[in-house]
Amino acid sequence: MDEMAQFFLLFEEWEVADHAAARAECCLARTLDAYCEGRGPAPSIMSVSEARRLRLAAVDHLRALRALAERARRNARVL
Repeated sequence: MDEMAQFFLLFEEWEVADHAAARAECCLARTLDAYCEGRGPAPSIMSVSEARRLRLAAVDHLRALRALAERARRNARVL
């Protein structure tokens, strides 16, 4: 797979991971807001850990995307 195709694939994977993390964080924030306002239960440990896991997955995808872009930049300078 050439670098451009790999870049777009990694970008798409990062975008999906970032959206999943944002949705989980938003849900967690709503649950926490409701708890603080006395309108609901405290967020579960599972929801907190899942939001954290999703955010870390998005960060890992972004890190891989940046590494690929840096490699492509270095290879372009060599040419």
